[in-house]
Amino acid sequence: MQNFIDYVYNFYGRHGIYDMRATRTMICNSTNKHINQIGGLVNFGYDSTDREAIRDILIKDYSLIQPD
Repeated sequence: MQNFIDYVYNFYGRHGIYDMRATRTMICNSTNKHINQIGGLVNFGYDSTDREAIRDILIKDYSLIQPD
């Protein structure tokens, strides 16, 4: 799971590809929320689909903005 958190942070964390200034705590909380929404780890792919779902949670729950 830590590798996945790092993967998401490299996209949406400070100086990431799409720097939304997300913190690791925000990403962890959003990941847990996403896992609960999809019915657990059995449905979690550790892939870009999950990363983008977490991005959407970051935007909704933390009012972060994805840069263009």
